[in-house]
Amino acid sequence: DHFIYLNLTQKATKSDGLTKSAVGVSSGPCIVSTAFNVRVACGDNTPFRVGRLDLVNPTVTQFSPFPCDLNRIEVRFSSTVPVYRLCSAVFTLSGLTGSLSPSAAVGPNSFPVVDIGTGLVATAGSWNQTLANSLVLPIANQSILMGYNDSTRPVRGGPLSGAPFSMDFSFTFWIVNPQLARNAASVQFLVSTVDPLGFSQSSTQVTAASPSGVPDASWPVNNKLSLNPMVTFVGSDAYSSKVTAFNATSAWAPQVGDAMPLQIRGANLLSPSVIGQSTPFPCDSNAISVSLGTDIPLLIRSGFCLPSFTIRGLTGTQTPSGVVTLSANSGATFVAGSNWVQSTGELSVVVANTSLTGALYGTTGGQLYSLQVGLINQASPQSAPSLSILIPTSSTWSPIARSGGNPNVFESQIGDAQPLKIFAARFITKSIGQTVPYPGCTNTIAVTIRINVDMIPGNCPFSLRIFGLKDTFVSSGLSNRVTPGAQSLPMTGSISLSGAERLANDGTNYWLAPGTCDARSRQSAQMLRDANGNVGMGYWENGYVDTFGFAGPIDPATYGGGGFSASATCVTSQGSGYTTGGSGFTIDRRLSAYLNQRIAAGNDLIFQFQLQNPINKQASPTVSISMQVGFDRFNTTQFVNDVTLAPRSTSGPAYSISGPNNVISGCVLNPASYAIALPMDKDSSTVLCCTTCSFARNAVAASASRSDLAVDGQMTTQGDAEPLKIHTPFFCMKRIGQSSPFPCDSNTLTVTFMANTIFTGPNGTVVTVSGLSGANANTGPIQLIDGPSGAGHHLFFSGGALANFTPGTGLWDNSSKKLTLYLTRSTGCSQSYVFSFRVSNSPIAQSEPIVQIEASYVGQSIKMSYSGVSIAASAMDHDNVTVLAALGSAPYVQSPVAGDASALRIWTLAFRASVSQSTYVPCSINTLSVTFASNAPLLQTSYCWPQVSIRGLVGAIAPSGNMSVNPGPVFPFSLAQWDNVAKSLALTILNGSATVPNTNYLFTFNVTNPAKPQGCQAVSIVADVTGYRAMGRMSSVNQSGDNTCPMYVMAATPSLSAWQSSPFPCDSNNISFSLVLNVDLLPACRPILTITGLAPLAGPPATSGQMGYGYVSGSGYSGAFNLTWSGPSSGSMVLVATQVMPAGRYRFDFMATNQALGQSAPKL
Repeated sequence: DHFIYLNLTQKATKSDGLTKSAVGVSSGPCIVSTAFNVRVACGDNTPFRVGRLDLVNPTVTQFSPFPCDLNRIEVRFSSTVPVYRLCSAVFTLSGLTGSLSPSAAVGPNSFPVVDIGTGLVATAGSWNQTLANSLVLPIANQSILMGYNDSTRPVRGGPLSGAPFSMDFSFTFWIVNPQLARNAASVQFLVSTVDPLGFSQSSTQVTAASPSGVPDASWPVNNKLSLNPMVTFVGSDAYSSKVTAFNATSAWAPQVGDAMPLQIRGANLLSPSVIGQSTPFPCDSNAISVSLGTDIPLLIRSGFCLPSFTIRGLTGTQTPSGVVTLSANSGATFVAGSNWVQSTGELSVVVANTSLTGALYGTTGGQLYSLQVGLINQASPQSAPSLSILIPTSSTWSPIARSGGNPNVFESQIGDAQPLKIFAARFITKSIGQTVPYPGCTNTIAVTIRINVDMIPGNCPFSLRIFGLKDTFVSSGLSNRVTPGAQSLPMTGSISLSGAERLANDGTNYWLAPGTCDARSRQSAQMLRDANGNVGMGYWENGYVDTFGFAGPIDPATYGGGGFSASATCVTSQGSGYTTGGSGFTIDRRLSAYLNQRIAAGNDLIFQFQLQNPINKQASPTVSISMQVGFDRFNTTQFVNDVTLAPRSTSGPAYSISGPNNVISGCVLNPASYAIALPMDKDSSTVLCCTTCSFARNAVAASASRSDLAVDGQMTTQGDAEPLKIHTPFFCMKRIGQSSPFPCDSNTLTVTFMANTIFTGPNGTVVTVSGLSGANANTGPIQLIDGPSGAGHHLFFSGGALANFTPGTGLWDNSSKKLTLYLTRSTGCSQSYVFSFRVSNSPIAQSEPIVQIEASYVGQSIKMSYSGVSIAASAMDHDNVTVLAALGSAPYVQSPVAGDASALRIWTLAFRASVSQSTYVPCSINTLSVTFASNAPLLQTSYCWPQVSIRGLVGAIAPSGNMSVNPGPVFPFSLAQWDNVAKSLALTILNGSATVPNTNYLFTFNVTNPAKPQGCQAVSIVADVTGYRAMGRMSSVNQSGDNTCPMYVMAATPSLSAWQSSPFPCDSNNISFSLVLNVDLLPACRPILTITGLAPLAGPPATSGQMGYGYVSGSGYSGAFNLTWSGPSSGSMVLVATQVMPAGRYRFDFMATNQALGQSAPKL
């Protein structure tokens, strides 16, 4: 057999070869195999038989399932027949849809394709992103030739003889994964050929198999830099450079299905990805804290991928839409500026190019990142909204956990860190009190507010209104109306929120504490402002219309005020300055203020303001508060709720309000229509200090045991610290005293008064002191004297409202004994005022009279009220404590005692006196010596010209009329007159002179003793005033019990003894007499001594008549008296002294004849 071998090139088109009819062909034996182990079916050696080109075992494997990653795609397939270069075979791979790699020509620096076996890089072909995401690759290209450069050889090489064989192909390329998660792509393979003659054949398009498991064990290192020349500018895979060393349980580790082409994992939130907040307080700057991460890396690929998270549902803020800044951004992982949409509460957080994933930036899978964004809570309360998140690899919103933690703010608990859970504001404290319960006085109203949330004026206007601070006497009812235009203070306008502060300290720190008592609270007036921004100020509305029940205008001429406007159904302006309510409407007063500085929840906001109290007593009215949070930037608001609202509530009672100007349907909100108006807690327990000018002499706390009918206005059931509880006007001090209790003396009366109200002047209050009986002064103006403090209190008064407007005077009425005082200027509240004025005391002794004081038109009532307000007359308290100084020298006639300073207590004039005489001899000239002192001065004034009378000089004889006296060294008397009938001596004070109390005055004068004997006389001394009865009591004169006792006249009691010379009858008998005189016998007394019992006598002297005698007592006394004999029948003799007969013994004799008859001795 001959064999002819022809080297012919087959065409590309499939062919069954030559048929038997054309060429006899031996079927030949079956060739089992070639030298290359390529199985060839029997009959394939038929000439020009071209086998079918089919692809078998096509597989596509990926090496990164992560979005936006640079994914290595490995392609493997085999052809059923050899593919020869001459046929220009082209491999087409399609179906990698979603890849972000742009169309590009295959090339080392554009779209690398690398043969796995040799690492040679294809230089021809193209990647078309828009056309089925296909890769077209000429597999017979020389650059990927893996055999000889021989067109007759297969592209994978082959025997030199050119024997046929089948081929395996494998190569890799890199594409950028889609952004979103997806299932694996369905990839189709196709190989087409064409020969030089134009004959072609294409394989059937087959779908590549996708591995269902994980990539092979070398997956983390398969995507190598050494295999990818573009890695320097297109990035590298996440596994080898971003994700930390993996293990089988890591969320980002290889998973079943990860090797399937373009099967892209969806990112899942790591646990615990959570959102929380820093504060549940309305209007607070809220740090929204976000902790999030995904189980896969999120990569940034310039021009393709910019991963971001979008959180939705953060509603309830007043942060306007725009870009917000992130803070607490761990590692600056996210772009600092994030887009924010307020209406939906959407926050878009973009991953920043700060953390490398190989050559790319992004986040690490399996790692939590934290960030914060500052939002401003709205004013309205709300429960925490539901939140959802859009993860970068997903188009579906998923819920994200809200923090169940505790933000650790006031009253917060677990669960309050849920973002945008906003508390409803509620009062913890809303107390109000006062420092002064006195009518018409300046009162400091103290307010303490404490709420459960921070008050934050920087983000929301916090405003408050306190109303109900009314004068109930004039709030309604024309019968009590005040003078139109006369307003209580303060007037409408800005008002200071500082009252009566004092400096308090704890030994180290100092602060202003409110009030004047011992409270240690901290004044916080600077925390507030008025609507114009004036710090420490509020806005006071004095006399606005608060309720309105008729459709007519309010007449300012009747009620004062202005600016009020209303229709039949709507008040559009409440006006201000109204002084009195009327029929159908009432007036009120209120304070408005805005918060100026932040105040922490649970802390006290303490402020004060001062107003003028009503002048009439009243119970503390109901005072209410309305405190508004907002309106914020989006017109949300809330009103602070009552203390009864449960802590941590996110809603309060329903109310209807809209707009930033508190307007409902165009009508001004009256207090009764406030959304939430709450009664304030009145301070019923504090016992005020500095309140001794009260009926109880001190302040009182509330007590149900008292009666609200108490006329004093204090001892009601309410406490004195309750706002605008007002006492009845009265004098809490009304004392009067004097400088002298002496009759006729110039007396300085000192008045001390204190009222629990103010007195106004000029042309205001009039004070009257009446009942000053016993005082004398000229009717008309009287000079006032300043008090001892030198404070010029006397200048507060004058003697007249207009014409007599001279400060420092009063008006005295001597007939009615009263002093009228017109105020020249206003007094302070509950301040004492002391002044004096001089009067002359009455000469008549008296107990202190009932002196009364009253005041009319107290406070501002002369301006405020048609009827005015008065303090009724009441008795003043006398000074029964002061002990006046004694004048003169001890021993005192009368010592001053407590009570003598009581006004117009006038002493009874009393004396201490002694009188002695020079002789007790009857009919003798007797010199009386007088010493006296008085308990009070004897004064000569226009009302008094006293005389001192020595009385009781019974028996003294002197002619009535002027009497000469012999005065002592000091003797202020000008005239002495003797009354011989009254037996008294009167001394008249020298003009312009006076005696000094308790000072002895001496003088003597002469009288004649009576002849008749008498005992010591009860002499007295007393003072008289012309036109008055005796000034004082009769004062007994001290007298001794001896012969110097005044007007003691000794009785003449002579003793007589007689004897005779003879007892014989008819004998001449010398009868001798011995006469003893116990007292001098003065001729002025015409003394006569009669001796009886001498009859009968027998002899001479027989006839009556003068008879001689002999005096034997001593020389010089002969003839001292004449002796007259009565005759023997009567037997008596009479002796008449002819000169002074000093006391002593006298003897005389006469001769007689005894009778004849015997007789016993007669009784002489």
